[in-house]
Amino acid sequence: MHISRATICKSLCGRLTNFVQLISQTAASRLTDEEQKFLTFVVEGAERMEHLIRALLSYSQLGHAERAAPSRVDLNAVVDRVVEDLNGRITEAGGRITRTELPLVIGDPVQLADVFQNLLVNAIKYRRPEEPLEVKIGAVYENPGEVTISVGDNGQGINAGYHDLIFLPFKRLHGREIPGTGIGLAICRRIIEAHGGRIWIESTPQVGATFRFSLRAYPS
Repeated sequence: MHISRATICKSLCGRLTNFVQLISQTAASRLTDEEQKFLTFVVEGAERMEHLIRALLSYSQLGHAERAAPSRVDLNAVVDRVVEDLNGRITEAGGRITRTELPLVIGDPVQLADVFQNLLVNAIKYRRPEEPLEVKIGAVYENPGEVTISVGDNGQGINAGYHDLIFLPFKRLHGREIPGTGIGLAICRRIIEAHGGRIWIESTPQVGATFRFSLRAYPS
């Protein structure tokens, strides 16, 4: 059986993270305050490295993994499932996710769920603390064969100069105060482009951001 270098790397990284966490749990009481601080840095670094490697694997596999045959996808069911999966985080953020009736499209339901999940997680992370999070999901038909989906929030927004850069891997606009790998939007773009569409953003800083992406409509 062939085992890729990426799989080996992910396995070793996971073991390293587990080992460092075990040391932190068993040896912390015997360390000085300064040593505990250093150990915390090591644990956090190992966890970030593991998350990054997993994200990179997901991103690279989108371009090489065998794709499922395109099928009829009910976006209402896809969005409802993603919102249910994120319910804890949405509730913690004091958020509200609403949607209009969404169309049937042609695509891969698992990959399209990843797109919605990445966009909703971004909305949660980059919300404005002084405002309850509100996300609205909708759709319009551009022509009989294409629909444009929108995911709009009332969060921090993004300066126009970064609208293209955010879809590149590792182009994060914030430091470590907001966790993330910087690859979620790159994954969204790769998925949408593999579906024959495009994705873009319209945003005003401190007002909110709306991500839009096009998909092929399922023939009625």
